[in-house]
Amino acid sequence: MDIEDLDLKKVMWPSDVELIEKTVDLFINEPRFFVNYISVSSHAYYDMTNPNVARNYHLFENMEVSQELKYYYSDIREFDNALNTLILELTKSSRLLDTVIVIYGDHLPLGLSQEEIQQQMEGSREGIDINKVPMIVWTPNIDPEIIEEHISPIDISPTLSNMFGLKTDYTSYIGTDIFTSGNNVVFFRNRSWISNAGSYDSITQEFTIYDEKYMTDFLMDYVRRTNKMIEDKYTYSRILLDRNYFMQTKI
Repeated sequence: MDIEDLDLKKVMWPSDVELIEKTVDLFINEPRFFVNYISVSSHAYYDMTNPNVARNYHLFENMEVSQELKYYYSDIREFDNALNTLILELTKSSRLLDTVIVIYGDHLPLGLSQEEIQQQMEGSREGIDINKVPMIVWTPNIDPEIIEEHISPIDISPTLSNMFGLKTDYTSYIGTDIFTSGNNVVFFRNRSWISNAGSYDSITQEFTIYDEKYMTDFLMDYVRRTNKMIEDKYTYSRILLDRNYFMQTKI
């Protein structure tokens, strides 16, 4: 199906609610389904010219936060409304109990200033905590649990594969399963990285330690090995793409 077939309203960023309403019937009656939604409602700009902001602003106009944040919360609320719509549709079709919903943010809110974001963050690691975005795995009737581990989008697929008990070749993933790796390393495109041990700045080539238990004679060796591992992942990822490895091996 082409996106034009959905007859979405032609606005700056369509409503995620409308996206769910237009697509849920395409899969909800299938015996099994895997659906990848890319939310768009929460994209900038955050002001009253954005229909999603205008629709939800009354819910936040009296909050004791900056005007910039009032607009942002109004915009992001549209995703909450869409999620509610999806859960209601799954419930009506008796599919909710057999459905797992995974939500993650792929980047920080680019329409907000870094100063505004930093003020709302619980952490204080400059240049690091600003990149923290949530990942939620949810299905009804399970006990909630918070996993305090560094994870990036490349780690989601192997992690979910393990959670679902899928038979897969974990050596084919660039990312790692966070439940089995321990002290996972998240790296950025400039080769800086962060782990439970600390963070490495590739520009200054300085390592900042977070936990004294990692202050051992092997610390600098750990930093060197991690830098090499990251460089190898970039190198081999490029080779895999250039040579179309997965198509040739039919993985």
